[in-house]
Amino acid sequence: MATKQQSAPSAAASLEERERLAALQASIGVALIEAATLPEMLRRCAESIVGVLDAAFARVWTLSEDGLMLELRASAGMYQRIDGTHSRVPVGQFKIGKIAKDRTPVLTNAVIGDPQIHDQEWAAREGLVAFAGHPLLVDDRLVGVMALFSRNPLPAATLNSLAVVANAVALGIERKTSEQALISRNAELLRIQNELESRVHERTAELELQIAERKRFEDSLRELTSRLLQLQDEERRRIARELHDSAGQLLAALSMNISKLNRVLQQSNPELHETTSDSMALIEQLSTEIRTLSYLLHPPLLDESGLASALSWYTDGLSTRSKISVDLQVAADLGRLHPDLETAIFRIVQECLTNIHRHSGSPTAAIRIARENGDVRVEVADQGGGLVAGKSRENLKSRAGVGLRGMHERVRQLGGTLEICDNHPGTRVIAVLPFVARSEESA
Repeated sequence: MATKQQSAPSAAASLEERERLAALQASIGVALIEAATLPEMLRRCAESIVGVLDAAFARVWTLSEDGLMLELRASAGMYQRIDGTHSRVPVGQFKIGKIAKDRTPVLTNAVIGDPQIHDQEWAAREGLVAFAGHPLLVDDRLVGVMALFSRNPLPAATLNSLAVVANAVALGIERKTSEQALISRNAELLRIQNELESRVHERTAELELQIAERKRFEDSLRELTSRLLQLQDEERRRIARELHDSAGQLLAALSMNISKLNRVLQQSNPELHETTSDSMALIEQLSTEIRTLSYLLHPPLLDESGLASALSWYTDGLSTRSKISVDLQVAADLGRLHPDLETAIFRIVQECLTNIHRHSGSPTAAIRIARENGDVRVEVADQGGGLVAGKSRENLKSRAGVGLRGMHERVRQLGGTLEICDNHPGTRVIAVLPFVARSEESA
């Protein structure tokens, strides 16, 4: 009968202990799930220990990154500040540090007189009787320590209660630490990304500025080149007109005077008559060369009769002077073009034939001019050396000098395209220009 009476309180105590353990697990489980940050999670865990285990206060320390120091992260009960005397405890010192070093839980109901409780006066004043502490381990790796002080003796089962929740708290610390590290890493990556984007934007702005400056320079250069070509054409017209009107007339007057003198000297001085005859021949030759030079500078046929007549006259003269056989084919339906277009085509053909004569070594040249899909297509081909290996178009530009660049600029001004390619053998130049007919205003 006595045995049954003794076992009844024991069973009741065991049931109460299980209920308390279940309540502690549940409270800490909620804290681990709901807490947004590590400090909040550990604070709520410490509050659960105080509330469920009836402790005077409870605390949780985490291990520093260098593994040498325990840092107080949460405190609940009679002490809630975390910046006091034991906010940083070296591993191996005091009761907390020893638990961390030995990785062994500790429970004592004799706080007064415990040599590891260095402030005995404080313990007596606060009426502290018991202490329990437990290391926080993840796969045998220390992450912290949790401990409590109580004004009442603690049953041995308290360590069991702490052991049950220690693993969950340790995993919670590990998870929150990893999350915080991830957040910090993401923040650092975001900072680096923003910094890189800022640098990219700055560099892009610099490049855009450089591109804009280069474009302004190129536009200015094109404008200057265009103006130079215009001035060149105007100067050619002026010089051609002066050679024809002024020098040509002076030579004609000189020829008439020499002719009169020649007739007078025919009877009176045969020797001087022969000299004047030679002078007349020289004057005639000079007049022919000046007339040819004038026409080359600006052929009057280009204005009077059109592109076909001007090119026919020019190619005939070139063939006579250079012995290059030139095959000129101008489509019959080409008609009269805008003066600027006719001048541009004439200068392109002139430059191509000049390059053939000077550089190609080709005995022949073929010129084709026709309308094609709303454009005028100009092709000039030879059978010379061509674009041989090792000589790029840049080499060709360098060799041909300003003339070829002038061709490109004339074509660009009129909105056309210029292509220089191998002809196998020889070289082919193809210019495609928008067709613009001659109007009354442009005539």
